Amino acid sequence: MQSYMRNFLLFIVFCTIAVLTFAQGDRGSRAVPTHEDEIKNTYALIIGISDYENLQSLQFADQDALAMEDFLSGEWGANIPKENIRLLLNNHAKNGDILENGMTWLYDKVKPGDRAIIYFAGHGISVGNNDAYLLSYNTIQEFNTANIFMSGGIPMLQVKRNFIAPMYQNGVQVLLIIDACRSFDIARIIKE
Repeated sequence: MQSYMRNFLLFIVFCTIAVLTFAQGDRGSRAVPTHEDEIKNTYALIIGISDYENLQSLQFADQDALAMEDFLSGEWGANIPKENIRLLLNNHAKNGDILENGMTWLYDKVKPGDRAIIYFAGHGISVGNNDAYLLSYNTIQEFNTANIFMSGGIPMLQVKRNFIAPMYQNGVQVLLIIDACRSFDIARIIKE
């Protein structure tokens, strides 16, 4: 019963959360599917980091990611085949893992008419009005925007430009779900 309630609550959260999709008015961009019956395949990148190498640990981010995987792959959820889901947890979610084994994997998998879901649960920060960052497992305490990759941060502006926008312009429906501090700043950057 507890598992059913957890999945039901996760379903409610999933359905009511402000999912970020953004419209680009560029010429030549393909129509993005808007109805469930128009979606060909769904792929999901799920990242959950509770146990950081150098930062304060979080209690349930990795468990939230596992619950999201259960929901997305379950018959009561989206029923996505397990091979269409990439799960990166804790020490398997370093910045290189997230970009190469995560974002690049997702980018290479999706085709026009598909849906891409990106879920992140962990630490996030913003720096001024310029950018917001997802903090990977190996982010150092002395986070430095001058050398992002050495610091372990994942700049959302880069994620938008290199992954989200090209997928969307190629006719892929992109859903971004962020469970981190500064989620509002991340949403603002994605929408701009």
